[in-house]
Amino acid sequence: IGALLNNEKSIKSTTQKLEDAKKELSDKLILGQVKKGSLVYQAQDQAIRLSEGTLKSLEASRDLLIRQFESIVGVPYPDEITDIREPDLSLAMNAEGSTSVASKRIDVQKAKETLALRKAQYTNKNLVVGGNISYTNSETMTNIGPKAQNHLTLGGSAALAGKGFSVQGAVGGTYDFDKGTLTPVVAISGAWSNDPASAKDELEIRQLENEVLLAEIAYNNAVDEHIQSSIEVQNGIASWQLEYALLLQTIRYNEDLLKQQRELFENGLVTKKQVEDAVFTVEQDEYELKALLLKGLQLENEIKRLMI
Repeated sequence: IGALLNNEKSIKSTTQKLEDAKKELSDKLILGQVKKGSLVYQAQDQAIRLSEGTLKSLEASRDLLIRQFESIVGVPYPDEITDIREPDLSLAMNAEGSTSVASKRIDVQKAKETLALRKAQYTNKNLVVGGNISYTNSETMTNIGPKAQNHLTLGGSAALAGKGFSVQGAVGGTYDFDKGTLTPVVAISGAWSNDPASAKDELEIRQLENEVLLAEIAYNNAVDEHIQSSIEVQNGIASWQLEYALLLQTIRYNEDLLKQQRELFENGLVTKKQVEDAVFTVEQDEYELKALLLKGLQLENEIKRLMI
């Protein structure tokens, strides 16, 4: 639509200039200021022919643009574009609100959770604790007769097993009540195995750590890209707002000038051509305004894309 509006503006401007050039040459011929066939006449006539060629080219471009519009949109191109609203250019710098940034953040969380789970599996240990207590009361025959024997036996054990190793330990003792003696027992054993699977597990963990690092880099890049894009859009918004404010001032000035020219024409102080020129300027301003509003709507769409 923007291209069509600019095309229409160019057609209108070229048509106006062509009509002015033809009238100027005709007036000069009538007043005898130039002669038909003279160098001055030929130069102005050639300029008119060039303008006519430009106008035909613009009209051909318009036909092509209309066909493209109708092919893409699926509806006939309207005779006049009206009611183009002002764009909503409110922009909040919030990278975390972007879908692409949020997706990268989720990737980081998933990578960290996968790494933590694998580390837990690799470093998982099994501890087994046990104990026992027993008391015996027996009677044995001696040379002097039967003799009672009382023994209390205590014991405890623990075993710790992990990936490629195991450690066992046991302590205990027997107390003889008759002799008043304690016989302690201590046993420690362990085993270590250089399991090839352990090296494979360590390699897998390093790979998962690299995946976490890559995910964090991708997340940071997404944040940086979003911030950079936001800055570019903000600059575009500031430029558009300045251009829009200046155009509105120009429109108000040209409308006031047209009103003044009409009043002066009614009093015979300006020519009809001067009024027509003022009307033409106001009409050109309308094209400028529509094209600028469309540019603003494009900025609005860029703001929406930042949050996708």
